[in-house]
Amino acid sequence: MDLSLVNRFNDVLESQDVDTLRAALQNLMVLFETQNRNYLELKQQVKNLKIKKPNMVVEQCEEISIDPEDNRPPSNDIIDDSYELLASIRRSRKVHNRTIAGVEKMLNTLCTNEENRTNQMASILNSE
Repeated sequence: MDLSLVNRFNDVLESQDVDTLRAALQNLMVLFETQNRNYLELKQQVKNLKIKKPNMVVEQCEEISIDPEDNRPPSNDIIDDSYELLASIRRSRKVHNRTIAGVEKMLNTLCTNEENRTNQMASILNSE
């Protein structure tokens, strides 16, 4: 992950600005939804993955040449790579879920703190 992005995210979390944190959470949710759509699409592609026939080339309408199988990656490697990619996306989704949960918890805490400060200010103003 880009270090400057991590630093910007930490700055937002430490700022205790509720609106900025809400915007950051919304951005994370959009990112998560996009990643989820990509994951589901890739999952469907892996599910429908079929081994392709060798490429055939017609030359001068009389000759047909077939690319040797040596030029193509083994189908097992393609399938294994696809499943590794799916596993990586699953791990990434777990990290995003934890991040979103942490930001939501922080937002709730900040909102509660803001409400408490507002109530304290109101009680001080009412007592005077």
